Amino acid sequence: QLRTSLADAGLDLQSLLGVEQWDVEALNKLVQASADSLLIRRPGLEISYQLHVSTWEGGYVLSLSDVSLHVGLEEQLRKASLDALEASRLKSEFLATMSHEIRTPMNGILGMTELVMQNELTDEQRECLATVHDCANNLLHLVNDILDLSKIEAGRIDLESVPFDL
Repeated sequence: QLRTSLADAGLDLQSLLGVEQWDVEALNKLVQASADSLLIRRPGLEISYQLHVSTWEGGYVLSLSDVSLHVGLEEQLRKASLDALEASRLKSEFLATMSHEIRTPMNGILGMTELVMQNELTDEQRECLATVHDCANNLLHLVNDILDLSKIEAGRIDLESVPFDL
């Protein structure tokens, strides 16, 4: 099966391993290089091999395994991981932007209700405006918390040093 896959790729074992001639020096280099196994990939090929060369009874034992499927799965997993990190970053950025865009009009609602409450109002009107003000204030606190969380996730939080009396 190995010979067939090499032949399909237009290679032989020497060209796959980058060995011009099988001699003791070349084999010893392969023994050293493959001490913990060596992954071999040739440019333009979608085939990957794991190589292990060892000495045995005065000769050499070469073990070559087709690990293309495993290498392909690792690459897919790595890509999926990078995609997930990018999606998380974009989500955090979106939350930060939306929180800011919601906070601006909410501050306008709070300011306007405070201005209107300074005028002469009936008790019912004052109670309605106080409810609007309290709800807007609660919503603003919630949006601020979301903004803080998204800034932390995006790595864009700034800490302030403010003196206070304990």
